[in-house]
Amino acid sequence: MNSKVKTSSQSKFGVATIYSFYSSKYSSHYYSADPVAPQYYVNEGPAFYASLDGSTESGLYPVYRYYSSKYQDHYYTTSTVTPAYYVNEGIAFWGSNLLNPVYRFYSSKYQDHYLSKDPIAPQYYVRDDGNFGAFQSF
Repeated sequence: MNSKVKTSSQSKFGVATIYSFYSSKYSSHYYSADPVAPQYYVNEGPAFYASLDGSTESGLYPVYRYYSSKYQDHYYTTSTVTPAYYVNEGIAFWGSNLLNPVYRFYSSKYQDHYLSKDPIAPQYYVRDDGNFGAFQSF
């Protein structure tokens, strides 16, 4: 998989394409640098860019992935506090201090978290990330 972005400042941080996947079986979104869809998920295409090999010394910050088997939902945040009914799956990728926000939305109808570069909430979703986006991407 060639997911490197060609600009020198971005490839310096090992920037990768992060793909969006959706499962109609679970009504759930999942995000990964691996373009191969997990079982029961369909690849919706590139969602945004993030570093896979960051460090806080390089000015990057971790974005954690949490999973709830109760809600069959993946939740992405820069917070190290594990939400109720979720387990910490570790660092999913690294955000940057660049001004390319990725917004987080939540649907109570689907019990699903969704990430997008578009600040407009999709139908049945509301912004769930404060006013400045869930994190910044490349």
